[in-house]
Amino acid sequence: VYSVACHVENGKLVILSGGGDDKAYLHQIATSAAAAPSSQLLAYHHTDTVSCVALNLAYVSEDLKKTPRLAATGSYDGSIILYDPDTAQQKLKLEGPSDIEWMDFHPKGGSVLLAGSGDGTVWMFHIPLNRCLQVFVGHEQAVTAGCFSPDGKWALSASADGTLRVWAPKTGMNKHVFRTGEAGLTCLANNGGSDGMLVMVGAE
Repeated sequence: VYSVACHVENGKLVILSGGGDDKAYLHQIATSAAAAPSSQLLAYHHTDTVSCVALNLAYVSEDLKKTPRLAATGSYDGSIILYDPDTAQQKLKLEGPSDIEWMDFHPKGGSVLLAGSGDGTVWMFHIPLNRCLQVFVGHEQAVTAGCFSPDGKWALSASADGTLRVWAPKTGMNKHVFRTGEAGLTCLANNGGSDGMLVMVGAE
């Protein structure tokens, strides 16, 4: 199992998982234990490891016309598949990067998806429009981790080139580069500190 995403709502735990068997599963567990847990194999046949998964359920407003409920799976085969997390029905297929390392939904509405690639690029997609909004270019090696800032104003990316980069989503400009002087960065966590703007990275 390479990636897991979870969300609790209305007495139900939703779990999305992806693994090295090239498959992704949607699990549902009633927190009251009144109903039996269910697991469903998602339909799309990935041809390589499902490296990352993401849910936008925490960001969806009541206006579902503006922001659909989404479950996303990303794979080393270069595909991003979007599903309805309630029915497991496939909704959309996104293509762009050569392989997908991670994904993150925008915290303001959850209709924009950020995805990092092994080719050193970061892609930003608008799901309702089925459009690529930006490709962030600057890393010299694989982009191994990333996310939006809690306020949604910045995109962050950590790379095997040892740098953490801060991007402006609207313009695609690289606003700052933190050079750690360490080996390749492998993971990232944000939303720290009193203002949520503290970021931590881990290196090889």
